[in-house]
Amino acid sequence: MEGNGECLEDAQLKNNLDDEVVQEVLKTGTDLRQYSRQVEKELKEVENKSIKDYIKESQNIASLHNQIAACDSILEVCKDITVVT
Repeated sequence: MEGNGECLEDAQLKNNLDDEVVQEVLKTGTDLRQYSRQVEKELKEVENKSIKDYIKESQNIASLHNQIAACDSILEVCKDITVVT
């Protein structure tokens, strides 16, 4: 079984080396630790922005949920009426 894990790791490594971003980083001689820290920082910023957007829109999301639930209830009643008649 260990051989399969190694093959999978080799295939993943090859896919990563074929990636355009990885190729560019390797060509420019960028410090991979610094590059990794920068990517992590940018991901954290995007994550925080996404959370802020979600919080900002939470009232609209809750309202939409309530509207969908109300429509679902109305449709359920309509279905029951059509099944009975």
